[in-house]
Order: sequence, then structure tokens, then C-alpha cells
Amino acid sequence: MISKKQIGEDIQSAYESKGRVFIRKIIDGECSFYSNENDRIEFFFYIAMQYVRTKNIRESLVKVFSNFDEYSIKMERNVDAVVEHAKKNKIEINAELAKEQVKNLSDNLNLYNTMAYTAISSANELAYAFSVANKLSLTILHAPSGPKFITGDQPVINLKQNERDEQGNVLEVVLYYPLSQDIAILLKKDTEHRVYEENITLEKIRELNGFVFDNSFEQVYASSEEELLSLM
Repeated sequence: MISKKQIGEDIQSAYESKGRVFIRKIIDGECSFYSNENDRIEFFFYIAMQYVRTKNIRESLVKVFSNFDEYSIKMERNVDAVVEHAKKNKIEINAELAKEQVKNLSDNLNLYNTMAYTAISSANELAYAFSVANKLSLTILHAPSGPKFITGDQPVINLKQNERDEQGNVLEVVLYYPLSQDIAILLKKDTEHRVYEENITLEKIRELNGFVFDNSFEQVYASSEEELLSLM
């Protein structure tokens, strides 16, 4: 029997395979797929999955939603109203059991068990936002001779994540994703889904590598030990 977890993993594996095809095309200088809406949606879903399924994002979400105790009293009071509404719709709910589970919500709700579904749902929303609701340009960055791109366990990073309004909302999204030691990409809002190429400076690659280093959760990967030591 196939489990729900296996289905989720199969979905992720399928998009990983498709994503690798797009990455290979970009590295080979073939970006015509970006003008095709269906291909672009699949590409953005892969990018979104690379962003949301990491341990860094997972731990951040758990931290945000881990303390339910302060809400449990209010939720417990609402159980009777929910049960009454359910009965009107011929749905049976055990009120006493529901109240007991709500009272100990932090213990009864294991967010780690929902992360696979949360990641897929979040990736769907992001893929739609990036490929349909908005227009993002794709900029291919070429490393100069000398320093190489590094990557980490948070492979896709929003370079503007620290720029927020008074409510803490991120003001802008500029996604950065190193594909190899010589090539990285930027995805940012534009008037059309355009493709650009840019040969970056030594200062720029050091800035980008520093951002990756600072925003990695546990691991950073580089082509040489010297690349990492220069960031410490």
C-alpha cells in the first residue's frame, strides 16, 4: 500500500527531475523554455520547492507556530459553537475529545508531520505568483575568473528578505540561486518574462557568496577551502 508520505515524495522527485532539466539548459545557455508558459510554471515550481523545503525554512515555521498554548483557551471556548454548526450539517464531532486536544494543542499538533504538504502547497502558491500573477525576469550571472559561486543548504535565497515594512512584511523578492561554481541566476520582478545575461565583478560575487554563507542553516559548499575561509 502506498503511503501519503510516499505520494508526497514521488511528487517532489518528479519536479526535481524536471527542474534538473531546466538547470542543465540554463548552464548550457539554452533558455528558450522561459518564454513558454507551461515550462515556466514547472520551472518556478521547482525553484519554489528549492526555497520552501529546506531545513532552515522548516525550522522557522515550527518556531513561529510552536507556541499554541496562549490561544488554546480561546479555541476551547469555540469548540461548542463548532460542534453545534457541525451537527446542523450532520457531521458528528466528539466535543469532549476536541476540547481535550485543543487544551494540549502544542502536544497534539506535530508540525513536522505536515511539512511535506505545507511545502507543496506553498510551492504551488509561489509558482503561480511568480509565473502567472507577476512577471519575473531571469538573469544569468557569470562568475569572473578567480572566485567561484558557493551554495548552501538554503539554495534559493531572497536577497531582499531583510527589507521589510512596519508590519514585518517583505517589500520585494529577488531570488538568487547558484547553479554551478561558474553560473548563478537572479529572478526579479519585471514588465515581461525576459532573459538577461551579466558578467559580474569580483566585488559582486564576494557579496553574493557572503549572503549565502550568512543565510545557510548548517552547511555551505564551495569548490575550494580557500573560498570558505575567505568568508569567515
